[in-house]
Amino acid sequence: MKNDCELTFENVCQSKSKNTAFIQSCRDKFEAQKWKPLTKLMNQAAALVESLIASGGKGGGGGDTATAGKRKGSDGGGEGKKSKNVSPQVRRQWRAFSEKIGEFARKVEAIKGKFAFAFVEGVLVKAIREGHWLLLDEVNLAPAETLERLSGLLDGDSGSVALTEKGDIDVVQRHPNFRLFACMNPATDVGKKDLPVALRARFTEVFVDEMEEASELREVVQSYLRGTTKNQDVVSIVEFYLEARALTKKGDLFDGANQKVHFNLRSLTRTLQYVNFMQMQGYTFERALFEGACMVFATQLNPVCQPLMDKVRCLPLPFSRIAVFCSRDPIAETMCNA
Repeated sequence: MKNDCELTFENVCQSKSKNTAFIQSCRDKFEAQKWKPLTKLMNQAAALVESLIASGGKGGGGGDTATAGKRKGSDGGGEGKKSKNVSPQVRRQWRAFSEKIGEFARKVEAIKGKFAFAFVEGVLVKAIREGHWLLLDEVNLAPAETLERLSGLLDGDSGSVALTEKGDIDVVQRHPNFRLFACMNPATDVGKKDLPVALRARFTEVFVDEMEEASELREVVQSYLRGTTKNQDVVSIVEFYLEARALTKKGDLFDGANQKVHFNLRSLTRTLQYVNFMQMQGYTFERALFEGACMVFATQLNPVCQPLMDKVRCLPLPFSRIAVFCSRDPIAETMCNA
């Protein structure tokens, strides 16, 4: 409800700067679980927006709710300001939200000193009702009960879902504009499984190969490093990653349990995320990159594979930089001596 308040209020009220304090105050009350003050603030916002809607959205440039609902220029000083008209859709959204505020206030009064449960509809039900697009990531890791509910939702052109947990006997009909996308990795790792055949048949399936094109990988590296490094360093990182993957494909790298090691795009992005974080802590790019590569690509390796990996790790980066760093760090010097 708090999120709906912020979104709907911003759609109606044009001035975001004036209402920053109000929105922040709502967030503070919500996080502190101060329900009565939160209800009071939302009621003030509802009264302000109702006045804007009643005047056709031409009242005061969005108003200032930061001062407990008191608007400057209420005596006509805001007549010269231009404001966008409130669309019928936004009016319906806000009036529906106003009803939610009243219902919430009644529940706050009713549960004083009591412990209450309530069924809250999630993003899936909201998307079904309102016709949004929804992406389910790692869908094959969902419980079997959840996947069974999706099957009914995707059944034909009139799919629906019944909220039995809520006690409703009426089903939620699928909006014509509702679209469902799902992503999953192949069920080759431990703990992963394939989708049930009946559910999988309801999707249009697109297989995406592992990203191994150097030009595409350079774009990924550049997007993570946000243009803070030279182009040659980007090329070196991509070369290192491709060399490491080549070694895993040959079966030359294995971990401490003598199991084959897998390096993928997630390994590369974790290294880049580490580089960004450590640079904010004051590390140089070279040291952050070296430690990130060691952490992600070398830590899990069996000791007999370390010399092979050390060559790959040190070769793509400029020798002068690695040499300077290793001369200052005896641990790094040991790791770089292949």
